[in-house]
Amino acid sequence: MDAAIALIVRHPHAGPAQFGAFRRILISRYPYGIFYVVEPTRIVVHGIFDTSRDREQIKQLLEIELDEPTADI
Repeated sequence: MDAAIALIVRHPHAGPAQFGAFRRILISRYPYGIFYVVEPTRIVVHGIFDTSRDREQIKQLLEIELDEPTADI
């Protein structure tokens, strides 16, 4: 997980867009992804989810986090 966070800090746009503004970096050797948003002055991690989970379920959890609908990319 430390390596994935370090990658996000060094290269915030490295993670592909998944749902609207949410980007995802996969954690090596584990089926988990870090879902985050790049803002003008900070990077906000909104969740770490098991990527084998249903895609719609992850999207719903992220929408709850933002309290607004997200668009699929």
